[in-house]
Amino acid sequence: MSQALNAASAAFALGATVFFIIGCAGYTLNEDQLKNVAWITSDESNTKIYIGLRELRFESSGMNGNLVWDSDSCTQQFCDRCDEDGRSAIALLVISTVFAAIATGLSGALAATHNVGMQVGNLVLSLLSAIFAIIGFGVFMGTCYQKIDQWTDFELEWGPGSIMTLLALIMMFVVTVMQFVAVIVGGSA
Repeated sequence: MSQALNAASAAFALGATVFFIIGCAGYTLNEDQLKNVAWITSDESNTKIYIGLRELRFESSGMNGNLVWDSDSCTQQFCDRCDEDGRSAIALLVISTVFAAIATGLSGALAATHNVGMQVGNLVLSLLSAIFAIIGFGVFMGTCYQKIDQWTDFELEWGPGSIMTLLALIMMFVVTVMQFVAVIVGGSA
């Protein structure tokens, strides 16, 4: 049974790794990339807003612009908060991504052969990946989102970057549960 759990864990951890990478791509200043992986979006009254971990971009009636959190031109009340939150989120998500990638490899190896030390290590890495991801997600989508929501009258929505990150952290919690069960059942067939 632990081999089946580890095979499923490998698939979930691989999916989480890919989704974490998509979430990390939200730390960009590239306009096209930000449109595809924005963490927060809005599309109202011919105005589109794309918010990533480093900047806010807008398009309105032929006018385009951006606010980079750490630039001198970003003087709104949310700039400093979003800069700090974006840096914290990307750091935590990079760590989560690395741990998820390692968990993918360990789960794959454990699907072929049983090793108690590797199994416990994989459980710990999976749990840490999920914890770091939920903290990073919560930091940015909690404080920065609220500050921007107070600043604008537009209805803000979660973008693809935040949704993919949320899915990835849920997947890593599922991997953690599967790894916990795999530790309990041991090397039984």
